[in-house]
Amino acid sequence: MKRFRKITSFLVAASLVVSLGMGFAPVDNPMDEVQAEGVKAHTTRELTAINDINYKESLSDTVNPYRGFYKSTCLSYTRGDGNSAKDMSGYKNSLVHLRIDLSDFADHNGKDGGPTSDCEIDDTTTNLLTALEGTLQSLRENNATAVARIAYDKNYSGYTKDTWVKDDQGNDVLKKQSVWEPSIDTVLQNQQAVGEIFAKYPDVIASVECGVFGPWGEMHSSTLMTDETLSKVINKWLEVLPESITISVRQPEFYAKWSGVAIGSIDSDVSVAGTQSYRVGVYNDGYLGSYDDLGTFRNRDKEVAWLSNQAKHTLYGGEIVLFQENSSHPTDVQNNAIYMEKEAFKTHTSYLNIGWNDKVIQAMRDKAFTGQDSLYANGNTSELDYVQNHLGYRFVVRGVKLTKETTKYENFAMETEIENVGFANLIKEKKAFLVIKSADGKYEKSYDLGLLDASVGELASNIDSRYWDSASKTVVKLNVDIPDDFELGDYSVYIKLITSDNDHNEYGTFPIRFSNDDAKIFDETMEANYLGSFTIVEGELEEDNNNNDNNNNNNNNSNNDSNNNGNNNSNNNGNNNSNNDSNSNGNNNSNNSSKPEPPMADEKGENGNQGAGNGANGTDGGGASASNAPTYSSEWINGKWYNPDGTQTYEATLSWKCNSTGWWVEDTSGWYPAGQWQKIDGKWYYFTENGYMDYSEYRDGCWLGSDGAWVEEYYGGHWCKNSTGWWYEDSSGWCPHSQYLWIDGTEYYFKSDGYLK
Repeated sequence: MKRFRKITSFLVAASLVVSLGMGFAPVDNPMDEVQAEGVKAHTTRELTAINDINYKESLSDTVNPYRGFYKSTCLSYTRGDGNSAKDMSGYKNSLVHLRIDLSDFADHNGKDGGPTSDCEIDDTTTNLLTALEGTLQSLRENNATAVARIAYDKNYSGYTKDTWVKDDQGNDVLKKQSVWEPSIDTVLQNQQAVGEIFAKYPDVIASVECGVFGPWGEMHSSTLMTDETLSKVINKWLEVLPESITISVRQPEFYAKWSGVAIGSIDSDVSVAGTQSYRVGVYNDGYLGSYDDLGTFRNRDKEVAWLSNQAKHTLYGGEIVLFQENSSHPTDVQNNAIYMEKEAFKTHTSYLNIGWNDKVIQAMRDKAFTGQDSLYANGNTSELDYVQNHLGYRFVVRGVKLTKETTKYENFAMETEIENVGFANLIKEKKAFLVIKSADGKYEKSYDLGLLDASVGELASNIDSRYWDSASKTVVKLNVDIPDDFELGDYSVYIKLITSDNDHNEYGTFPIRFSNDDAKIFDETMEANYLGSFTIVEGELEEDNNNNDNNNNNNNNSNNDSNNNGNNNSNNNGNNNSNNDSNSNGNNNSNNSSKPEPPMADEKGENGNQGAGNGANGTDGGGASASNAPTYSSEWINGKWYNPDGTQTYEATLSWKCNSTGWWVEDTSGWYPAGQWQKIDGKWYYFTENGYMDYSEYRDGCWLGSDGAWVEEYYGGHWCKNSTGWWYEDSSGWCPHSQYLWIDGTEYYFKSDGYLK
């Protein structure tokens, strides 16, 4: 909506022209309509809102990787060659919890005929590694993903000593000790060996739960676990696993001890991408079991606040359990979907055990959802269905605008609004593709949106689906060159999000499916989401198109000077790489970081000209002396371009133009600025990659007013960070509170305390 606000004042002026009887002729639009004399190469027509798909969310579960209710399987490995790969076809298209039992590699002190020493894991002691790799390969082949954990607990039975228990008939039954913990050195070696296998399957492994210590690997009731051994185990996982596999510990307090953050102020900790702490999250096997989730939390409010950031990029989940009342700690915590609707969006819950607790699961299955979400509170949808659909990420297309008709000489553009209605973010990187396919299937083109060709006007923004935040909407913008061999006719458009290892094609694709209530939304064969269609129509290329292309290329010589001046104004006043800072915080969803840096002042054109005119060739501006400084320099005044020395050698004249999208300037040669600053009639303006004037935004640290001009008293905008979080302020000390603010092409929301949401 932002683009439509800025045309109002200019439309008033246009209406005055009409009222004075001067007439109103349609403007030439380099980004819009087909002109009678032909079209310009790589320009884009106006976008049209379409309704080719249903923009409503489906009530059915969507099969997607790294999320949802899981089933567990125990892999009990032993010394020797008796291990074998497990067929995982029964887990096709689902999430599985791999519970890896390494108890046979620990010293059992000879009890009950068990081992009398610890054992390292390698090809000389066991075929475990071959068996484990075969199991992971089977998961890959069945499009299944896994959360993995290792423990020294035989069959994951959970007994630290021989224990008498009652069976279902009330009989006393002796349960033998199942937990046998080796030395920490053996643990670290075992981690290294198993971790190297995990590392081969980053497409399959959703996350690794730290495990190791105590019954079920739940990191309690352990004689081995100390602060020192805890840190060693965490560090070993981080060392052996690639960055794309996160790990998790049983309590936020364990993270605090390892990272050095005080548990009492953990809500002030905001980890930064690229650091080790950014990769460490929490698994919760006491999920909603009491006021503190059975000892998971020391201070629920503070630690949930920490998770609201940390679990955006680490996988959070576990087991929902029976609730235990505590009269000393009254609480509103409940183990049901109504409470999850309140808290799970904060903790970003991605996965839960469908098999535990069975009574809690059955209660949610039997009860209709009556929460705030009106789509689900329909009297027919169960609490379990609500939870199942919202675990992890869930992408719903809310609107599509595209170039409904175009020629093959122009570019195709599209804007897609996508809402993540799930509890959590997608934490695994997916490669994004745009696919255009003719109705008859004869022509098809797949564009890697990370490798577009800017020289033909191609661009993409907000394509990293990891930053399509939970409970938020994101607009994905695309512009691509249409292949010359495409014939006239109708074409379908798809977005494809898959895993890709680029070089070897060994990984599974694990495609992301959108959750719209439309049978045609996902094409299983293409592994892509259908968004709509457009038509390639007849058209002719403008005869002087090549000259215009040269203008676009050559005028870099003149624009270098204006770019340098415009960026120096902001940089000298304290602009401090705001894009990099916000990317570190994981919140910058745009591709602004790919914008070329402004050229240095000593860069020259091929003919030796030093920015002498907007597209002029072979001129040097006349060499004005320092004692005779020009009135104007490297700027447009009354439609004329002034060289750096104040001379005028460029004949084309500049004027403002507009369409329903916004305003831009264009000269009589057909050139217009894009992705750069320009000084026009004494004021600085910024023009986006599409050529439209920016406005009501901080750009390169400078505030652009509603008319698009830099308001010069507001400069030096930059990102700041302390132990509480991130905020944005300019040189005057002003910072936003309780509001949205556009910064370098991305819209952010700042809370009442000024910190980034």
